[in-house]
Amino acid sequence: MRISFSEPSFSRYIKEVLDVRGKEFEQLEKQTEQRQAFLDLCCYIMDILNVDIGAMKQSVDGKQSIKDQMQVKKYSINGKEESEGLQSHPFAKHDDMVRKIHTLQESQFFWKLWKLKAELAKNDFPDKALLSLDDVQENIYIPAMVDFQSTYLALKDFSISLGDTERQFGELLTDEKQLIKEFKIMEKSEGRPGSKSEWAEAAVVKINIYLKLSTVVKTAKMIDELRRILGLSGDFQLLDDLTKYVSRTLINIIRATG
Repeated sequence: MRISFSEPSFSRYIKEVLDVRGKEFEQLEKQTEQRQAFLDLCCYIMDILNVDIGAMKQSVDGKQSIKDQMQVKKYSINGKEESEGLQSHPFAKHDDMVRKIHTLQESQFFWKLWKLKAELAKNDFPDKALLSLDDVQENIYIPAMVDFQSTYLALKDFSISLGDTERQFGELLTDEKQLIKEFKIMEKSEGRPGSKSEWAEAAVVKINIYLKLSTVVKTAKMIDELRRILGLSGDFQLLDDLTKYVSRTLINIIRATG
């Protein structure tokens, strides 16, 4: 079939194809960023578990053609889209995981969970085993996200206990700016579309109250232990109450401190 380049319909096909290719290129750039974030996390645990990331590393190689890195639309010479023969990209089943990790790449808390789950998963694989991406998703990513999501929900309604707050965020508790950033990342990752993160600042205020209170609690525990060693008797109800604060939730502490 002969096609004239002067035909208006052909010019329209060219514009349509170029528009599609432009969008695919933008998608490829975003996809490359997302996969690189995933590769960074995999490299972070390589001293614990070996992960087979060769194929994904190759997929972010700028020397490859777009069609070798992602699924693209195909067109016939007359501009007709060809749907036959299109197959999902080999990494398509991991796209949700990779996108989520890209969102969480600046969360120190998630990196901590990621490493912790890798250490736990190590016992489930033979020594020097090479984990597939499926293995990583099932044994590291999903367990880490379960903990991440439950922590997000507990923080958002202030039902998290003081002990859990301290164990999970550690030194971050003293860095107010980073802590707010962590909570906002949580909201971006787990919140509903359009949801706000005002609770993040409120949570940090409550945690600051906790930090001040925790100093009192630790002192009370030392005094209580000394009281037991010396066998002192008397009314130590206030001391007993203070030593129990570590298991109380943020919202209960706020109510108690009024």
